[in-house]
Amino acid sequence: MSDRNELFVDEEENLDSGMVSDDTGSFHEANEELLDDDPIVESISLVMNQVPHPSTQSLHLIQYVGKPKTTSLDDQNISGSIKEESNYLELNVPLDTSRFYDETRAEEWEAQVTENSLRGVFDKTSGGLYAAHFVISNGTKKMVLVPIDSTTQIRSSFKYLDEIDMKKNSSTVNWMEPTKQSKMHILQTSGKNAQSNTSDGSTSHALGDTLKHVKKFEEEDWSALRIVEPNHADSEQVRREIANNADDLILETETRMDEYLDTLINT
Repeated sequence: MSDRNELFVDEEENLDSGMVSDDTGSFHEANEELLDDDPIVESISLVMNQVPHPSTQSLHLIQYVGKPKTTSLDDQNISGSIKEESNYLELNVPLDTSRFYDETRAEEWEAQVTENSLRGVFDKTSGGLYAAHFVISNGTKKMVLVPIDSTTQIRSSFKYLDEIDMKKNSSTVNWMEPTKQSKMHILQTSGKNAQSNTSDGSTSHALGDTLKHVKKFEEEDWSALRIVEPNHADSEQVRREIANNADDLILETETRMDEYLDTLINT
């Protein structure tokens, strides 16, 4: 049986010459050695810019949730509309009716479903979210950052199912007997606003605010969107202005690596 003292070492003894002690200087020296194994081979300038005409232009991030990986939107005749006050977007993407399309069911529904309606609500950002545009100009590389105004996730709305139900209900009412129609009444109800106290002591009228938003959305008209391809002249013009009009706003850092590491450790 080995001596019990062999299981322990003196406090001054270092088991591994590569271990880092609690001394801050030793910590930084060890990290510098690690960084030498993965050296920086090239530095690219970060440049801040904005859309060419902020009063009439804005940048938005649209995420297509559930989009099949093999599905491409290139060369698609996409149409779109928006309710600007409600921040509500709708895009109509043509369906490939040559695959997995049930024409018999479409005839039963008396509806020709040839488009996939995608809808989403824009959520305004509070800053800190940017789109990056990589540019090579005169042999110099730079990354242009442009603030994103809002983001949205678009999903299939299947609104054609609602339209089919509305059509069926309308047909049912029209074919009802007059005696049955006379027995129909409109029931009016009034609901009390659901009030809840917020953390700052104010009162939130959740139900009333929701009904106001719904009413505003239903009364607002749709505005058609003009959608252009990435290789369109207008798209290329915007990219050129973003790339070439941002040379005076190069981002520079005054924080050293050791200061950054100290911040990560102590926070």
